[in-house]
Amino acid sequence: PRPLLHALALLASLPSPLDSASPYNAALRALSLCPHPHLLDRHCLPLYRALLRSGSARPDHLTFPFLLKACARLRERFYSGGAVLAHVTRLGFNSDVFVVNAAMHYWSVCGSMVDARRLFDESPVRDVVSWNTLIGGYVRRGLPGEALELFWRMVEEGTVRPDEVTMIGAVSGCGQLGDLELGKRLHEFVECNGVRCTVRLMNALMDMYVKCGSLELATSVFERMDTRTVVSWTTMIVGHARLGTIEDARKLFDEMPERDAYPWNALMAGYVQSKQGKEAIALFHEMQEAKVAPNEITMVNLLSACSQLGALEMGMWVHHYIDRHRLYLSVALATSLVDMYAKCGNIKNAICIFKEVPEKNALTWTAMICGLANHGHADEAIEHFRRMIEVGLQPDEITFIGVLSACCHAGLVEEGQEFFSLMDSKYHLKRKMKHYSCMIDLLGRAGHLDEAEKLVNTM
Repeated sequence: PRPLLHALALLASLPSPLDSASPYNAALRALSLCPHPHLLDRHCLPLYRALLRSGSARPDHLTFPFLLKACARLRERFYSGGAVLAHVTRLGFNSDVFVVNAAMHYWSVCGSMVDARRLFDESPVRDVVSWNTLIGGYVRRGLPGEALELFWRMVEEGTVRPDEVTMIGAVSGCGQLGDLELGKRLHEFVECNGVRCTVRLMNALMDMYVKCGSLELATSVFERMDTRTVVSWTTMIVGHARLGTIEDARKLFDEMPERDAYPWNALMAGYVQSKQGKEAIALFHEMQEAKVAPNEITMVNLLSACSQLGALEMGMWVHHYIDRHRLYLSVALATSLVDMYAKCGNIKNAICIFKEVPEKNALTWTAMICGLANHGHADEAIEHFRRMIEVGLQPDEITFIGVLSACCHAGLVEEGQEFFSLMDSKYHLKRKMKHYSCMIDLLGRAGHLDEAEKLVNTM
């Protein structure tokens, strides 16, 4: 960032007042592309304030797209972006298509898709970026139905032609839905309408076919590609690991001309999913020998392998590695540590990690509840379950297996019946064989044989 800092210092030294926003716009553009968030925090809004105080220079239609893009990446997102959007309206730029597109992007990343959609609907002029921004925003937010509805409306209106970015959004939304027939239809649209088949679009098509369960069609796209990126190869490794065989995934991995951490992680995850924990750990050692730096996902995969194997010493080594290299303890990584310690027999360490983690999701609580139940701490497991509900998190089928197992071990019939009932009445979860087995075991041990028999007949 040294050239950027030099440019900012040079701008600050210019004699004022400036009669043009261009120098400020250039600096804001550089900041919006800067990969260092701390520089955005430190310089972005002060630079905009300096422009406002500069005298004759005023923000123009180029200022706000750069500024809003930067705001979308700031930590104080809502406050900073909200203030900038108020200035957009006050200065009369809320009908400029470039500014509106930037504002839509800001809302789709940081705020409400309702507000992004309102800007889209009220905008007097829409270009392809307008449509792409909203479609992409819906996909990022996990709203593929809305994204595809907007795509087909764009096609029907015909005023703007979909480009490769439009199709990446539509295809990605289809992948989220897992609708293979729709995926084929979108692929046909690409080929029949002369949409430019960039590598990114081809990668999106492969990913969509993998998510829709068709390794054959994903392979067909892969084989037709003239240029393949690491993402292309990694997508196919994931596809073979999920839908084909792990041996085919390994073969593709070995054929790759270059690798970063992502294909290593993809193959490692494939080994874990195939219950081949030893192979996952062996692959990690290969990764170290290849001098590829592991990341958070690598550690999550490695801890999952340790959990499968009950390899406490290896799991503790991973924990020390995380601390030594100061890897960010994300929710996923913390959950994996709790799960590893619980499954490898060290419930005390699992409890310590759980208490230390500032941010916990439903999976973190579930790992702790199941760990406590499996170690015979029934009261603590039930207490954690009740606290999980109190903080507003949604238990899943695995959570209920944990809490029902706790009730079973402790002979807590009333509590077990309460939780078994909650599955259906409150959380609308489908009871599976394991849930019925826990309840039948609980009722049988407590001497409620008639109730246990009735439950058997309802399975």
